[in-house]
Amino acid sequence: MECGALHRLRSITILNNLNHFTILRRCRAPHSKELAALALVNRGAIAEQFVAQELIAYADPYQASDLYWWSRDKPSSSAKIDFVISKGQTLFPIEVKAGKIGKLRSLKIFMEEKSSNLGIRISQNHLEIDGKVLTVPLYLIEQLLRLVKSISW
Repeated sequence: MECGALHRLRSITILNNLNHFTILRRCRAPHSKELAALALVNRGAIAEQFVAQELIAYADPYQASDLYWWSRDKPSSSAKIDFVISKGQTLFPIEVKAGKIGKLRSLKIFMEEKSSNLGIRISQNHLEIDGKVLTVPLYLIEQLLRLVKSISW
Protein backbone atom coordinates (compact mmCIF):
# COMPACT_ATOMS: atom_id res chain seq x y z
CA MET A 1 0.00 0.00 0.00
CA GLU A 2 1.24 3.48 -0.86
CA CYS A 3 1.85 5.80 2.08
CA GLY A 4 2.68 9.00 0.20
CA ALA A 5 5.94 10.79 -0.48
CA LEU A 6 6.34 12.27 2.99
CA HIS A 7 5.76 8.97 4.73
CA ARG A 8 8.02 7.09 2.35
CA LEU A 9 11.09 8.84 3.70
CA ARG A 10 10.89 6.91 6.93
CA SER A 11 8.86 4.10 8.39
CA ILE A 12 5.98 5.48 10.49
CA THR A 13 2.67 4.29 11.83
CA ILE A 14 -0.41 5.82 10.26
CA LEU A 15 -3.82 5.86 11.93
CA ASN A 16 -6.83 5.47 9.69
CA ASN A 17 -10.39 5.85 10.97
CA LEU A 18 -12.59 3.62 8.88
CA ASN A 19 -16.15 2.64 9.90
CA HIS A 20 -15.44 3.56 13.52
CA PHE A 21 -12.52 1.14 13.69
CA THR A 22 -8.96 2.32 14.03
CA ILE A 23 -6.69 0.50 11.65
CA LEU A 24 -2.98 0.59 12.26
CA ARG A 25 -0.71 -0.08 9.34
CA ARG A 26 3.00 0.26 9.01
CA CYS A 27 4.51 1.92 6.00
CA ARG A 28 7.34 -0.09 4.60
CA ALA A 29 10.78 1.44 4.58
CA PRO A 30 11.67 2.76 1.11
CA HIS A 31 14.30 1.08 -0.99
CA SER A 32 17.32 3.07 -2.07
CA LYS A 33 16.11 2.99 -5.70
CA GLU A 34 12.83 4.61 -4.66
CA LEU A 35 14.63 7.33 -2.71
CA ALA A 36 16.95 7.96 -5.64
CA ALA A 37 13.98 8.30 -8.01
CA LEU A 38 12.21 10.66 -5.60
CA ALA A 39 15.34 12.79 -5.25
CA LEU A 40 15.88 12.86 -9.02
CA VAL A 41 12.40 14.23 -9.67
CA ASN A 42 12.92 17.20 -7.34
CA ARG A 43 16.64 17.80 -7.81
CA GLY A 44 16.25 20.58 -10.40
CA ALA A 45 13.66 22.47 -8.37
CA ILE A 46 15.73 22.16 -5.22
CA ALA A 47 18.84 23.44 -7.01
CA GLU A 48 16.91 26.44 -8.40
CA GLN A 49 15.49 27.22 -4.95
CA PHE A 50 18.96 27.05 -3.41
CA VAL A 51 20.39 29.40 -6.05
CA ALA A 52 17.48 31.84 -5.59
CA GLN A 53 18.07 31.99 -1.84
CA GLU A 54 21.81 32.47 -2.33
CA LEU A 55 21.33 35.25 -4.91
CA ILE A 56 19.03 37.10 -2.51
CA ALA A 57 21.33 36.50 0.47
CA TYR A 58 24.41 37.89 -1.28
CA ALA A 59 22.66 40.77 -3.09
CA ASP A 60 23.53 44.36 -2.32
CA PRO A 61 21.64 45.16 0.90
CA TYR A 62 21.07 48.76 -0.24
CA GLN A 63 19.23 47.75 -3.41
CA ALA A 64 16.02 45.86 -3.98
CA SER A 65 16.80 42.18 -4.33
CA ASP A 66 14.10 41.09 -6.75
CA LEU A 67 14.75 38.02 -8.85
CA TYR A 68 13.91 38.06 -12.54
CA TRP A 69 13.57 35.31 -15.12
CA TRP A 70 13.04 35.25 -18.87
CA SER A 71 10.98 33.09 -21.16
CA ARG A 72 10.27 33.05 -24.86
CA ASP A 73 7.18 31.36 -26.20
CA LYS A 74 7.48 30.86 -29.91
CA PRO A 75 5.49 28.10 -31.57
CA SER A 76 8.60 26.44 -32.96
CA SER A 77 10.89 26.85 -29.95
CA SER A 78 10.35 27.95 -26.40
CA ALA A 79 13.15 28.94 -24.04
CA LYS A 80 13.38 29.75 -20.33
CA ILE A 81 16.19 31.29 -18.31
CA ASP A 82 16.09 30.57 -14.59
CA PHE A 83 17.43 33.96 -13.44
CA VAL A 84 18.55 37.22 -15.01
CA ILE A 85 20.78 39.52 -12.96
CA SER A 86 22.13 42.92 -13.86
CA LYS A 87 25.42 44.56 -13.16
CA GLY A 88 25.24 48.19 -14.21
CA GLN A 89 23.56 48.24 -17.62
CA THR A 90 24.50 44.67 -18.49
CA LEU A 91 22.19 41.68 -18.13
CA PHE A 92 23.56 38.24 -17.30
CA PRO A 93 21.43 35.14 -17.84
CA ILE A 94 21.80 32.33 -15.30
CA GLU A 95 20.94 28.71 -16.00
CA VAL A 96 20.85 26.34 -13.03
CA LYS A 97 21.66 22.70 -13.69
CA ALA A 98 21.26 20.17 -10.90
CA GLY A 99 23.72 17.71 -12.39
CA LYS A 100 27.04 17.96 -14.14
CA ILE A 101 25.60 17.71 -17.62
CA GLY A 102 22.85 19.60 -19.35
CA LYS A 103 22.19 21.46 -22.56
CA LEU A 104 22.37 25.22 -22.49
CA ARG A 105 20.04 25.86 -25.42
CA SER A 106 17.95 28.50 -23.62
CA LEU A 107 21.08 30.27 -22.39
CA LYS A 108 22.46 30.45 -25.92
CA ILE A 109 19.14 31.71 -27.31
CA PHE A 110 19.01 34.48 -24.70
CA MET A 111 22.61 35.48 -25.34
CA GLU A 112 21.98 35.62 -29.09
CA GLU A 113 18.71 37.56 -28.88
CA LYS A 114 19.90 40.04 -26.24
CA SER A 115 23.51 40.34 -27.51
CA SER A 116 24.82 39.25 -24.13
CA ASN A 117 28.57 38.79 -23.84
CA LEU A 118 28.44 36.40 -20.92
CA GLY A 119 26.10 33.64 -19.79
CA ILE A 120 26.34 31.89 -16.44
CA ARG A 121 25.73 28.23 -15.70
CA ILE A 122 25.50 27.26 -12.03
CA SER A 123 25.96 23.55 -11.51
CA GLN A 124 28.03 20.89 -9.80
CA ASN A 125 30.84 21.37 -12.31
CA HIS A 126 34.09 23.06 -11.43
CA LEU A 127 34.79 26.75 -12.08
CA GLU A 128 35.62 27.39 -15.73
CA ILE A 129 34.94 29.67 -18.64
CA ASP A 130 34.20 28.12 -22.00
CA GLY A 131 33.73 30.70 -24.70
CA LYS A 132 31.06 33.06 -23.43
CA VAL A 133 29.74 30.75 -20.70
CA LEU A 134 31.03 31.00 -17.15
CA THR A 135 30.42 27.83 -15.13
CA VAL A 136 30.19 28.45 -11.40
CA PRO A 137 29.88 25.63 -8.86
CA LEU A 138 26.97 25.81 -6.43
CA TYR A 139 29.31 26.51 -3.51
CA LEU A 140 30.73 29.65 -5.20
CA ILE A 141 27.50 31.58 -5.71
CA GLU A 142 28.65 34.01 -3.03
CA GLN A 143 31.48 35.08 -5.35
CA LEU A 144 29.34 35.36 -8.50
CA LEU A 145 29.44 39.14 -8.93
CA ARG A 146 33.17 39.26 -8.18
CA LEU A 147 33.77 36.57 -10.81
CA VAL A 148 31.66 38.44 -13.38
CA LYS A 149 33.57 41.68 -12.67
CA SER A 150 36.93 39.94 -13.06
CA ILE A 151 36.13 38.76 -16.56
CA SER A 152 36.99 41.48 -19.05
CA TRP A 153 35.64 41.36 -22.58
